[in-house]
Amino acid sequence: MQEKLIQIRLGIQHVQDLTQPEDLGPGGVPNEATDLQVLKRWIVQEKENLSFAFRGAITHSMKSFADPGIDLLNLDFRQSVIESAVAPLLVELHYL
Repeated sequence: MQEKLIQIRLGIQHVQDLTQPEDLGPGGVPNEATDLQVLKRWIVQEKENLSFAFRGAITHSMKSFADPGIDLLNLDFRQSVIESAVAPLLVELHYL
């Protein structure tokens, strides 16, 4: 989800398009933390340009991505996505 939000915001194809050498693992090779590092750096850079709901949705997605215990089929998890990411974005959309 966070990748799709970034793609929408920047009009890019892949978050990997934002990867810099310092985001890579040992030997300059991408690893499981590369995308999270790219997103973290991007959020810090863009924090003044992101709405509260948009930043919250990306942050929620990043936390979920990093949690190995997340079950995408779990109804409680799905509800948390709706409450923490989707609903705030919809409220913001209607406000704008």
